[in-house]
Amino acid sequence: MTASDPIISSGDPATVRRVTEALHAGRLVGVPTETVYGIAALLTQRHALEQLTPLRGRRTEKAGSGWVWHVADRAAALAVLSDLPLLARRLMRKAWPGPVALQVPATAADCQRLQQRVGPVTAAEMVEAGHLTLRCPEDDVLRAILASVGDPVTVISAAGPAGRAAEEAADIAPRVRGHLALLVDGGRTRYRHPSTLVRIEADAVRVLREGAIAERFVQRMADQVVLFVCSGNTCRSPLAAGLAARLLAERLGPSGTPQVAQGGDSTRRAGGLAPPGDAGTVQSPERMAPVAEEGDSTKSWSPWVTRAACLARQRVFIESAGLAAMSGATASAEAVRAAQEMGVDISAHRSRLLTDDLLRRADRVYTMTEAQRREILERWPGAAGKTFRLDAQADIVDPVGGSLVVYRQTARRLEALLRRRLEEMWL
Repeated sequence: MTASDPIISSGDPATVRRVTEALHAGRLVGVPTETVYGIAALLTQRHALEQLTPLRGRRTEKAGSGWVWHVADRAAALAVLSDLPLLARRLMRKAWPGPVALQVPATAADCQRLQQRVGPVTAAEMVEAGHLTLRCPEDDVLRAILASVGDPVTVISAAGPAGRAAEEAADIAPRVRGHLALLVDGGRTRYRHPSTLVRIEADAVRVLREGAIAERFVQRMADQVVLFVCSGNTCRSPLAAGLAARLLAERLGPSGTPQVAQGGDSTRRAGGLAPPGDAGTVQSPERMAPVAEEGDSTKSWSPWVTRAACLARQRVFIESAGLAAMSGATASAEAVRAAQEMGVDISAHRSRLLTDDLLRRADRVYTMTEAQRREILERWPGAAGKTFRLDAQADIVDPVGGSLVVYRQTARRLEALLRRRLEEMWL
């Protein structure tokens, strides 16, 4: 192509259609991403990949030589990768679309599905040491192109001045431009740094290359923090946190794979959990999970596996706080007793006030009343997308001053509500 014939990245259907046709024809196309400019090719076209290989240079996309599969959304990846670790699914949800490339484990079945999409040779080039690297770019036009193409696409960085990656279409080296059928000019890229490369194992997240997103932010995204809020943080929210901890640990199982109980009494188990050393969270001793009853899929748990260890391994943290709490108060005696009867120990709980940092770290926030939800949103408007009343239909009345019977009723209601919310909490 010539420098006088770029495609302007307006996102109009004609632009997307023209790029789609070029890629399906086995041609190379220059495209913008939110990080740097890249060269796109269809992974089903061996001729295109052969043209792309000499342009890879020192390879800034990943630590290795495999092709990085660029997807329009999570669904495209999940159509091939059926058994992803929980941490991989969590980072896909939190970091995508965005400048984070994920190396995820690929099972034999995943590899077989991948071969059906791109052929055995290309599939072998994509999977290295049992891992496949994927990226979902933030650039809207590129994602529209990926969705339109349908088949798997790879994008490598385009060489710019002095071998650096191109931050503008005009920066792409002439020797590279000569290989392009089309060039989408999207202006200067947003981040102007390569994507951050993250390797995910079953229970570990490792940053292989820090790029546009710093490692500390990646590690925070790998955590799942669920926060329960009431008024004084001595009754409803610690009860909810303790019960949620038990339900989530039972759901995940010792391996971190979601477990679905098929029978037995799920309420008669020990448990409680929180990040160690966090005095304001629901805490309990490192108890061993008892052998589950017949018919319960959790019966495969080893007796020394604790719920706290299970959730900590999957980086799931359950916390509670109060909008009008006095720091350091214990849970009410009735709340402790009602929790104990349902297999949860909240005796070590100490109350704390809801703070900016607590709310910022939380992925999901559940209040006991609509007034509490509204107060949070008045004080922290940015929390609107993650703050919900635990019971969407009605408030959960404060049992303070009530009898043990009232606390038992509250605890049972909380457990029923938490079971309904389970899906949105554990992923």
